[in-house]
Amino acid sequence: MNYDTIVWDWNGTLFDDVAVCIDVMNGLLAEQGLPSIPDAETYRSLFCFPVIRYYERLGFDFSKTPFEALARDYVAGYAAAQHRAGLCPDVLDTLDALQNRGVRQAVLSAGEQSSLRAQMAPFPIASYFSDILGVSDHYGRSKRDRAVAWAAEQGLDPRRTLFIGDTVHDFEVASACGADCILATTGHQSGALLRATGAPVLHGLRGLMDYLS
Repeated sequence: MNYDTIVWDWNGTLFDDVAVCIDVMNGLLAEQGLPSIPDAETYRSLFCFPVIRYYERLGFDFSKTPFEALARDYVAGYAAAQHRAGLCPDVLDTLDALQNRGVRQAVLSAGEQSSLRAQMAPFPIASYFSDILGVSDHYGRSKRDRAVAWAAEQGLDPRRTLFIGDTVHDFEVASACGADCILATTGHQSGALLRATGAPVLHGLRGLMDYLS
């Protein structure tokens, strides 16, 4: 294995919350009289960062309801429903295998820091991570600056650092740090969007250890 540090995305990569995200957003769309998201395939084709652009794609009119108000309502709905989501398949086995190989692991999320820790709390995984890194608000703008600053603080060797995520933004963050990236198709964006980055794309985590070997 060429990597001594792996930086994980959380939502959609380790935490299987796609169905919850669709349900909560459909509730918000119904309140605004907008068409619902019919299925996960459609959702994955629409979701993007910054999240405000995703809301625009869904048809929200910010002159009627500001994005910040919509985002607060979404976060409240998500917080009430997140207990329905669990870990993605093969997460515990993968984290354990990497730990046994002496790989440092961290979580970096575009989610707000306290919300991130609340989502992780029900699962026995915190001990696998040297750092759990969220951002300062709920608006899903970017985690790029957080990643670059943390990598510099830690003195990470980008040639020995791997980011694993489920969105094009994860690839952008890895690139900003000069590091490699692997993307998984089981999260929040479609395989077609992920493959367009040129990064390796896997269907979930089952094949990750074989790939890294």
